[in-house]
Formats: sequence, C-alpha cells, structure tokens
Amino acid sequence: MNLFEVTNYIKSELTLLGVQQEDITQSSSNADIANTAGVITYLLTSDSKNQTVRTIGGASSVLAFIYGSSERRKSNKVRKLHKQNILNLVDYMSYFDCQILHNEKDVLRIREFLQYIITISQYLDSLVLDDISKVKGKGHLGSRNIQIFMGLTRVNVFSAKIKLEKLLSDIDRNRNPFNAHILFESAISQLKYSEIKKEGLIIKVVIFVLLIFGAMLFKSDESVAAILLMSGLLFWITNHLYPIFMNTRQLRKIVNEFLKCIELTVGKETLNYQT
Repeated sequence: MNLFEVTNYIKSELTLLGVQQEDITQSSSNADIANTAGVITYLLTSDSKNQTVRTIGGASSVLAFIYGSSERRKSNKVRKLHKQNILNLVDYMSYFDCQILHNEKDVLRIREFLQYIITISQYLDSLVLDDISKVKGKGHLGSRNIQIFMGLTRVNVFSAKIKLEKLLSDIDRNRNPFNAHILFESAISQLKYSEIKKEGLIIKVVIFVLLIFGAMLFKSDESVAAILLMSGLLFWITNHLYPIFMNTRQLRKIVNEFLKCIELTVGKETLNYQT
C-alpha cells in the first residue's frame, strides 16, 4: 500500500461524510420548519368560527407534525450512521504505517494527506465534545453510570480520540504525546467499584427516605413536608455536584481531569510534518 491509495480511500470516505452531514442538516431543518408550521397553523385556525377552516387547519397541523417527525427520525438515523463512519475511519487510520508517509516524495500528495487527517480530526472532535458534555451531565448514583465513568477510555468516541492522537503525535514530532488515558487507568485501578456502588446506594436511600416522609406528611403538616421534600432535592443536587463520600468524590475528580485533558486536544487545526 502507498500514500496514493490511502489518500484516495480517505477522500472517498470524507466525501461520504460530507454528504451525510448535508443530509443531517437538511432533515433537521425540514423537521424544525414543519413543526413550526404545524404550531402556527393550529394557532391561527383553532379559534376560527368557521368549522371548515378549523378542520382544514387541524388536519394540516397533524400532517405537518407527522412530516416533521419523519424528518427528525431520518436525521437521527443518518446521524447515527455518520458517527459510526467517523469512528470506522479513525480506526482505519490507527493502523496507518507512518513509513508510508516517509517514503512518499510527492510534496503535494503529502500536503493533501495531512489536510485529510486534520479534517478527520475535526469530525471526531465534534463527537468528542458531545460525549464530554454527556458525561459531565451524568450522575454517579447508578451502577450503569459508575461503570461508564470507570471505563471512560473504552467509550468508543474517547477510545477513537486516543488512537487518533497517537497517530497525530507520530506524524508531528512537535506534538506532545497524549498520555492522559494512562494516568486515568492507573488512578481508576486504585478504586473499588463495589465501594462506589455502596456509597451511591446510601445516598439513594437517604434521598428516598426524605422524599417518602415528605410525601407522607404533606396532608398533616405541609411546612415540614415541604422542608423534607426540598431537603431531598437539595441533597441530590449537592451530592451530584460535590460528592459526599470519598471514593465517589475521587472517581469524579479522576473523570473530570481526564475530560479536561482530552478537551485540550480538541480544535487543533495544524499538523507539522518534517521529512
């Protein structure tokens, strides 16, 4: 395999990603327009004194909402495929042998290849930012979320980012190697899943008791019930932002540090290669 073949393959995949991106944008726009038109049509015709106008308006609104829902489903379907294609392309590039690049003599082809790599990185960065936002919004009381936190480097988007960063640092010797995943896994290995799960269970029991007693006392003593209900809500919010127990607090700290490090790699649009 030579750089010409690799570049042609990447070019075809990026073309497909571009088409999918346009489809996502168009379908999302169609859905927004249809839903807005449905709402406006309903508001303009629902109070009409003319039965025919109300009937036509109602039917038009329903049809608009159905079309909008269809376009939204189409957008979500293409978005899912688009994401998987990005991850597949990154996985393909993770096996790239840099010796192929070193053997290439055509400067223009090298420049084209580097630009394609930057484009792939930009596509992946959009997924990384989305997943960072999702992880930051997750609580740490449920077993599922705890497992996600402790296996964060195995989440497909972050795993792909780690692979791509290795390739980028191999190509650009001035780029610092990304090793936050090594530090993360080392720190996580010091924590026990069972202990974190136990801490989460205690927090859930406390919140549950406060809410149950608040609901039970609502008819007999509204002021005390309100205090208990608010206490349960505030306790949940406080623990979500600032975990009370040590192991959970340490897990959150490790996760936040990893997310901060991986976020620092996002948005870099230059790649220096020296033969």
